Amino acid sequence: MTYQRGSPATKGYGKGKGELSGKGMGELSDSPNLGRIAHTRRRIRFNMNIWQHSPVKPAKGNSKVQKACKRAFIAFDGPISTSDALEWWLPMAKRYTTNQYITIKRSLERLGAKKVGRASSIGRPWLWIWANNAECPNSQ
Repeated sequence: MTYQRGSPATKGYGKGKGELSGKGMGELSDSPNLGRIAHTRRRIRFNMNIWQHSPVKPAKGNSKVQKACKRAFIAFDGPISTSDALEWWLPMAKRYTTNQYITIKRSLERLGAKKVGRASSIGRPWLWIWANNAECPNSQ
């Protein structure tokens, strides 16, 4: 018997009647004692594009850091510093790492905040304002 490439006989399921004979190993006869191969399920594979029904950027503006920055803009109602946004994100922290400052800076930029200048306080943090007043969370 010759097997063709990709035929069901070479894949291990759907053997023809009587091709494998023996103690229930793939035996496909009319007997109630069907073999192991006859009981395997075929996988139904769909080529569905489930992403076509979801928004393009579902997580835009929904991270914890971005929400904390929005709350800081609402609370201060004006320009905020990087350290102000950090306090709203991590209120219980005693010290902040460099990576946390970088994360706040990145999230403020992604929200659309613009750098205005630098504060005259110790460490001279950047001052940020909301770029577009129409998108500002406190101007409803």
